[in-house]
Amino acid sequence: MAKIPHPVLLQATTEQKYQVAKTLLDYLRKELAIDAVHLQPNKIEELKRDVEQSIKDPWKFDENEQIYEAKWATIESGDNKHKDRVKLTSKGKIGRFLCSEKLWNRLKLSETETTELINCLIKVLVDSGYLLQKNKDVQLRSTALLWRTAKLKEVPVDPLRSRYLEGEEKSNTSVNEFFQDFYSSNALTISSMQGAEHTGQVKNEDRQKREEQFRAGELATLFCSPTMELGIDISDLNVVHMRNVPPTPANYAQRSGRAGRSGQEALVITYSAVGSGHDQYFFKRPEQMVAGAVAPPKLELGNQELVKSHIYSIWLAYTGVNLGDSLNKILDLNQEGYPLQENIRLQLTLSNETFERCL
Repeated sequence: MAKIPHPVLLQATTEQKYQVAKTLLDYLRKELAIDAVHLQPNKIEELKRDVEQSIKDPWKFDENEQIYEAKWATIESGDNKHKDRVKLTSKGKIGRFLCSEKLWNRLKLSETETTELINCLIKVLVDSGYLLQKNKDVQLRSTALLWRTAKLKEVPVDPLRSRYLEGEEKSNTSVNEFFQDFYSSNALTISSMQGAEHTGQVKNEDRQKREEQFRAGELATLFCSPTMELGIDISDLNVVHMRNVPPTPANYAQRSGRAGRSGQEALVITYSAVGSGHDQYFFKRPEQMVAGAVAPPKLELGNQELVKSHIYSIWLAYTGVNLGDSLNKILDLNQEGYPLQENIRLQLTLSNETFERCL
């Protein structure tokens, strides 16, 4: 980096240069801004075709399954045509990291200085063979990645993602030893277990089928969005695992209440993400979530829009009109302004007697 005439890099220590370069490269890796052949969109489509032809359910790709593709990172900003790009700008994650006073021993960089620094870093990393560049876009070279197994007690905190409560910031975070041990020793014992998705993206008939399979024990696990929070009762469900801390105690009560409904004991596990300030707050104060007060919903009975909608509903109920399932069935699309069809309009007129009952 000494070849790059940027005053910040010229004055920086070796440790600071290493931290900056590593953070930038890690960011590109985690955002999949990588030139790996099999992550490119054309290869992804080829893979989907091969899987569709060669692999049977339930192992083939689901209709709505998201398959991650490689991205490009760009140093351009304020351009809508680059919405799918990873932003390497002064206002992005990298920019906010680089202008931090802590990073440069209380030296605060301006927006222009941060942009210049990003450009210099990219030039250095391109010249060093770490990055592939096309015009103003870059990708991390897959050949620069080194894969190594390791069993650690602590891992460094990601400076771009981690959030801590004031006064609790630290340099390393402890490894979750439960998952580390599980994947190295017990994972093979559950290889025959089958799970399925239960979300709003799944067709209603598929959701119902999966609920039946789950009740019958044919599915060991359902991976749910809030679709399972209300209205579904699986009496012998005995374990609920929440992937993050719910927004409110009411949500927690609804989700945890799915288990143990037939009187048996139940286990409720809530995972707290290191990078979430919300999760970390309640990890320190679990009683505020687990035993927190569920506030009753508040409704303004004098809300004009609410009153109007109820009056319209009562009136429509008294007309007895079947409005169908499409606007095409009630509007005359051949006339300008698309007025109501004449037969519908006539049915919407209440007789004096019906009007009085409605009133």
